[in-house]
Amino acid sequence: MRSNPLVVQILDSLTDVEQQDDEQMTLLLQQLAALEGKDLPIAEIAAFLLTPCADSQNVWLLENEHFDTWEAGMDLIRCDPDRIPVEPVVAAVQFAYANSEPAEAEDTDEDDALYSLIELAGLVGARFPVEVLLPLLADERILIRRATIAALEHMRVGSPIVPMLRDVSAQIRAFALQRLDWLGMLTAEQAQMLAVDPHPRVRAAALAWLQQHTSALAPANGA
Repeated sequence: MRSNPLVVQILDSLTDVEQQDDEQMTLLLQQLAALEGKDLPIAEIAAFLLTPCADSQNVWLLENEHFDTWEAGMDLIRCDPDRIPVEPVVAAVQFAYANSEPAEAEDTDEDDALYSLIELAGLVGARFPVEVLLPLLADERILIRRATIAALEHMRVGSPIVPMLRDVSAQIRAFALQRLDWLGMLTAEQAQMLAVDPHPRVRAAALAWLQQHTSALAPANGA
């Protein structure tokens, strides 16, 4: 834990406001993993990941595109996600979404910062309030909807995913089918609906599910 003087030194180096080198911060996090193993100071690593900018509530690492450092930190807190503090993650997701201007976005636009925070919300799991993610399912951006579905699946919450089977995007319809299947919540009725989907990728996924789970497509006796 933080009582280890090497851990203290590493955490202090990470939180130094003058430290802005992505490679060096990533290396420090890797050293922390080597020192602590399963006794990582998860809450403090999460706090570092969510450190806001000096002049705004934007997450400093993501605002400055320090994505290697972010991923290294995510790898660490995956060791024990039950110790990730919930409230700071909720606040970060809400702020990022409120300031991402989804109404003006094209469906192909990306928001790497918001995408990363949605992934973190999924990592928090069932402790994260589902209602915070629900508005993101209506976002104009396909990647944001997709990330939200993945987070809900990780949280093992399937009911909000069901309406996404009728999403305007074939990519989202196919992804929702896949995630509901993994949750064991896809029904034959839903699969049959998608078996006549206008997009061949969606139809293929639905027909494959039906072949595996039902006898709907089994050949007649003597055929």
